[in-house]
Amino acid sequence: MAKLLKLRRGTTSQHNTFTGAEGEVTIDTTKDTAVVHDGSQAGGRPLAREDMSNVSSASIAGRLGAGAIQGTQLENSGVTAGAYGSSSAIPIVTVDAQGLVTAASTTAIDSTTIANGSASVAVSNNGPITSNANHDFSAGIDVTGNITATGDLTVTGGDIHIQGTEAKLHLTDTNNDDDFLVFNNNGTFKVYDATNNADRFQIDSNGGVTIGGNTDFGLGIDVTGDITTTGDIDINSTHPRIDLNDTGANPDWSIINNDGVLGLYDQTNGAYRFNVNTDGHVDVAGNLDVGAGVDVTGNITVTGTVDGVNIGGQNTLMRSVVDSTGVIASGVTGTTPSTSDNTTKVATTAFVRSAISTYGFPSGTLMLFAQTSAPTGWTKSTTHNNKALRVVSGSASSGGTNAFTTAFGARGINANASNTTQGGNVSVSVANSTQGGNVSVASTTAGGNLSIGSTSTSGTVNSHTLSVNEMPSHQHGMTFVAARNQARYAGGPGIQGVSYVNQQNNARQNFGSTNVAVNATGGNGGHSHGFSGGSHNHNGSLSGTAHNHNATFSGSAHNHNATGSFSGSAHNHSISVGNLDMAVQYVDVIIASKD
Repeated sequence: MAKLLKLRRGTTSQHNTFTGAEGEVTIDTTKDTAVVHDGSQAGGRPLAREDMSNVSSASIAGRLGAGAIQGTQLENSGVTAGAYGSSSAIPIVTVDAQGLVTAASTTAIDSTTIANGSASVAVSNNGPITSNANHDFSAGIDVTGNITATGDLTVTGGDIHIQGTEAKLHLTDTNNDDDFLVFNNNGTFKVYDATNNADRFQIDSNGGVTIGGNTDFGLGIDVTGDITTTGDIDINSTHPRIDLNDTGANPDWSIINNDGVLGLYDQTNGAYRFNVNTDGHVDVAGNLDVGAGVDVTGNITVTGTVDGVNIGGQNTLMRSVVDSTGVIASGVTGTTPSTSDNTTKVATTAFVRSAISTYGFPSGTLMLFAQTSAPTGWTKSTTHNNKALRVVSGSASSGGTNAFTTAFGARGINANASNTTQGGNVSVSVANSTQGGNVSVASTTAGGNLSIGSTSTSGTVNSHTLSVNEMPSHQHGMTFVAARNQARYAGGPGIQGVSYVNQQNNARQNFGSTNVAVNATGGNGGHSHGFSGGSHNHNGSLSGTAHNHNATFSGSAHNHNATGSFSGSAHNHSISVGNLDMAVQYVDVIIASKD
């Protein structure tokens, strides 16, 4: 049997208040490990167990991070120092069984596939990114170019922001026309028919809505303001109606087409007030006040009186005075007023004759008549013939030597106008003109592809905690102090290099110190570090459909003025007339005197 060696021992709590001598070793019964003392630090320094079960991972990481094993203390691996890998190359690292990097290089990226079960993402060199599974983005997507989708685009709990000049959302139906664009055109929201190049719906910056085609509303329209239309309003239904409800007063009204009869209906009192019947007749239920008169083409039929007068009886009386053609009936007589009466009374024959005799033309009055013979009561005068008429302010007379047709006949005249001289400036002013209108810029179309540049994403190496088997094989040194009290022998394993400790009596004698080694631990095993993420490229293409750009120019009305001057030198003008035709047209009149 080997000799038995026992050391001083106690719990971790007891060790925390115990300061051992320099080089003294005690046993922590709580941690089942040896504790080395330096004569100053309470609790000493516990040694790690072979399985490292009493050493926390945080302690190892902390010690390694704090430089317990410095990079300068490691043996050179022969690998050239530097960074490996780029946006177009993947690093290749070779590690031996001891965890040392023995080689490092890179390989160019041709294509990369990330797979998890049946789902995968493939990135080709200078090609697109393809995926056969759904993508969930929890923090949004920033896209510089266009997004082309052949399926649905679903966004839950977030927004879709499209930024750019005239940012557009293309809605292309691959099976049917029309195709549409939804975009912001300089602050105006538009729905654009790309197939027919026409605006179908737009909301301008002040909130006005413009709809390019007919609009069908299945559940009616509620309008707070006014409705303005340049076309027709068609209401198609059984008994279509327009309700005019005054929120501040009664009655309320409805305009109704009731089986072909247009009616104005008093909703409050439940009665029709005005109807236009299918035969064109108009019925007015109440009194009708007409402020500017009534024009009637046909007959007026009255079953009652007009201001208390029996129109039917008056009609019989009038027919005895005026016939159906409006001519005063034969034999109707009247009172003859005096000739001095200047009122609007109807004149009798006797009145007219007396008035003409009293206030007519006196006998001997001369007048002109455009006829050959004098009218009844007048005598034609033959004193004057083939003469012109002259207006005078004094006494009337006659004169002259040339007959009318002689003076105004065709004749030849040769004359030379006297020379005249004149100089000066002539100012010319161009008349002002105004013009306004629109200039339309011709539509243009453009289309093409946009390629998105490659991007690279680097990865990270996962942290790893070494197990006992992955640690290099090593030993921990220990100094042992032997003292003699009494000889004790025991069998079994002991400390390497020491077979017994001799102690005798109570007197302690120092036999000196011996350096011993704790049994070796560590398996020299290798370990690996996981890597997540890899360099890869993103490629995309943009296919833009051809579209039109239109612009108009509106010019305000304006004037154009121009003035010019003409400076002419003095000069003469001559005139020579070969023939002068003065045969004017005329009408013959006669002079007649009142009998």
